Amino acid sequence: MEEIRKKFSQIKDMRHAGYVEHNLVDVLILVMGSVASGMTELADMMVYFASKIDFYREHFGIEKYPSKP
Repeated sequence: MEEIRKKFSQIKDMRHAGYVEHNLVDVLILVMGSVASGMTELADMMVYFASKIDFYREHFGIEKYPSKP
């Protein structure tokens, strides 16, 4: 699992640091997992993230996920 994090860490985060709430690598890992699980809509991804947060916490150290306010 660390190999995935290393690969995604090579991608430069172009976002303005003042507006960043979630680590880009964490977001990419979450999106990759949700798409691999068949999610195609953002709303479905949010439900997926909520249902799998324990897995992502244990395997990737991701503590929180992007969600709508």
